Amino acid sequence: MLFQLISPLIYMIFPVTLHKADPDVIVGHDFVGVSLDILLHRMRDLKADHWSRIGRFRRTKWPGIGRQGTNLRFMNGRLVCDLASDGARSMISSTTWSLTEMCATHLKSARQDIDPEDTPSFFDDSVSTPDRLITFVRHCELDAHYHMAIAAKVQILPLTRQLTNLAGNSWCVIHLQVLSRRLRPFVAGTRL
Repeated sequence: MLFQLISPLIYMIFPVTLHKADPDVIVGHDFVGVSLDILLHRMRDLKADHWSRIGRFRRTKWPGIGRQGTNLRFMNGRLVCDLASDGARSMISSTTWSLTEMCATHLKSARQDIDPEDTPSFFDDSVSTPDRLITFVRHCELDAHYHMAIAAKVQILPLTRQLTNLAGNSWCVIHLQVLSRRLRPFVAGTRL
């Protein structure tokens, strides 16, 4: 089946793609609790090269993968905003905190749910046209848009930064160090 052939390839290419894009912030829904753990276990089982590139620190040995929801250390150097986390729940008004419900209440948009058990059916290679696969890819792209739109609508990133500063903590020291490393060549080339 096509899904069984493509799945390992996706887990091999993803860390490199993430490293090339080099996002400062990763926004998702139930990312820390579910998606990150699945991603880590699959990459470890498939012995993915460059697995450490999902964070900003290069590592050669796999550290132990902890319980579900405790593996943020793999994302060191990147800010992670999980819309389904306990912290986000205190800032987002919702009843179920499902992505579909948050889209309806905050964005006034209807979102189609896809059962995770149906995912392999979108990769069915017995179908002559790729329409179902394209539908699935568009659904995933739209979900990524919804994640960002909800985070922007409720202003979760500026609010967390303000709260962190009020508490007297640093929002992300590593984040600032990475930005300064990026800006250093530009500053060095100009006279002040």
